[in-house]
Amino acid sequence: MAGALASVGNNLPATMLGLLGIGAAHVPPDLREGLVLANVLGNDIGPKLTPIGSLATLLWLGILERRGYRVTGKEYLAMGLLLTPPVLAAALAALAVLR
Repeated sequence: MAGALASVGNNLPATMLGLLGIGAAHVPPDLREGLVLANVLGNDIGPKLTPIGSLATLLWLGILERRGYRVTGKEYLAMGLLLTPPVLAAALAALAVLR
């Protein structure tokens, strides 16, 4: 859910909203750290679905366009839909194993 919110908005406000939600929830202390890390992870990887989710992505797309490489929104979304879910799943699995 954090990644989806970051994809349509921006990753920093989405991370802050997630942290507020985690803070307000009645979560056992031993699970809180994992939820915080998953929130940050989802908000860092999630914006890769759409180009508007991350300022860094918008800056890179601008640099590429100035250098003659045009990436359309449709191309970016297609690659994001292909790559983001498995990368996010692998990162969350690694977090679960290392935790």
